[in-house]
Amino acid sequence: MKPVLVAVDFSELSERALVYAVEHAKGTDRKIDLLHVAQAALPARAAAHAPPEVLEKIREAERAEDDAEMNRFLALLPEDRRGKGIIRRGPAAETICEVAGEGYELLVVSTHGRTGLSQFFIGSVAERVVRFSPIPVLVVR
Repeated sequence: MKPVLVAVDFSELSERALVYAVEHAKGTDRKIDLLHVAQAALPARAAAHAPPEVLEKIREAERAEDDAEMNRFLALLPEDRRGKGIIRRGPAAETICEVAGEGYELLVVSTHGRTGLSQFFIGSVAERVVRFSPIPVLVVR
């Protein structure tokens, strides 16, 4: 059976998406993989002027934080459903759709993972994912 893919931004709403994915997988031996699309902490312009050793320290800290959050989210899944944690970098919607096309049955996303202005952008990511995903998408609100 093909696994279910859940796109997570490590927010409370992403936790809710996990619940739906687990419910969908009940009665099967289907695994649930988690995907987080990491964004650079520094804007490109700032990164262009930072010394390489400073950039590497920032990137190491970002990777460590992403790994810790991914492990926390994987631990929320029942052990018999726990698949792999995937962390990629790139444009969020495009990267999510790309990974979804790598052998998954269903993609689960939440509509808004942040607040304020970034909530608007997260919402637009979910909308683009629904439009361009190569597999069915379950949107959790």
